Amino acid sequence: MDQQTRNSTSNRWARGTAFRRVVPPRWPFAFRGLIPVIGLILVALFGMTRFANTWIENQVRTNVASALVAAGHDWTDLQVSGQQASLSGRLPAASAGDAAIQVAREATCPTWLGPRVCAISVQGDFESAGSSAVSEVVSAPPAPSAETQAAEAAAACDETLAGLMAEGGIEFASGSSAIANSSGPLLDRIAEVAGGCAGIVRVEGHTDSTGDAAANQELSAARAAAVRAALGARGLSVDRIVAAGFGASTPIATNDTPAGRARNRRIEFRVQPGTN
Repeated sequence: MDQQTRNSTSNRWARGTAFRRVVPPRWPFAFRGLIPVIGLILVALFGMTRFANTWIENQVRTNVASALVAAGHDWTDLQVSGQQASLSGRLPAASAGDAAIQVAREATCPTWLGPRVCAISVQGDFESAGSSAVSEVVSAPPAPSAETQAAEAAAACDETLAGLMAEGGIEFASGSSAIANSSGPLLDRIAEVAGGCAGIVRVEGHTDSTGDAAANQELSAARAAAVRAALGARGLSVDRIVAAGFGASTPIATNDTPAGRARNRRIEFRVQPGTN
C-alpha cells in the first residue's frame, strides 16, 4: 500500500463513520380512519351468516331453558326456531302453562346493548293430566290500526301548531280581518308545519265578548278566512284548509279584564286525521 492510500484510509478513520436512523413512515391518517368502518362491515357480514343465526338460536334456547328451570318449570319441553319458542309437556297444574309462558317471555339474553328479551314469540301446546290438549299462544301486541296512527299523527300536529301560536298569536288590525305584516314570519312557519301534516287543517277564529254577538261572529269567520287565504298563498293547498268562526262563544279567559279579552281574541288550528 503506497503512502497516498494509507493517508486516505487514516483520514476516513479520523473523521469517523456517519450513521443515519431511518424511521418507517406511519400509516396515513385516512387509512387508519377506515379501521372502524371495516369493523362495522365485518360485523354486518357476520350478522348475515348462517353461523350468526345459529348462535342467536342457541342463545335463546340456553337462556330460556335456564329461566324455566330456575322458576320450577323443568317439566316443559322447549323447542326454538330463530327467536320463536314453543313449549310443550304435561301440565302439573291448571295454571302452570300460563306461568311457564310468562317466564319464557321474560327471559333475557345478553347483547351488546345490555340484556334484551330472548324470544319475540312464545307458543304453548300442553296436555292436561286427563290427556286433553290445551293450546295457548302469546305473541307481541298487534300493531296500532291505521285509524289510531292517523289520530296520533294529527294530535302531534295539533301540539306543534299550538306551540307555535303560544310564541305569539296572529295579529289583526283593530276590528278588521286584515292581518298585520308582523305576523308574516309566524304564518310562514305555520304553513311549513301544516304542510307536513296529513288530513284537513281547520282554522278557528275567536273574539272577545265586547260588542254585538253577531258582529263578533262575522269578524271571527272573516279572520279565519283571511288566515286560510294567507296559508294558501304560502303553498298550502286550500283544499286542505277549512275556516270557521266561533265569535265569543268559547273564551279561554275572562272577558272582564283587558288581558283576558286579549287572550280570547285568537286564531287556533285543529288537524283532522286523514291523508293528503
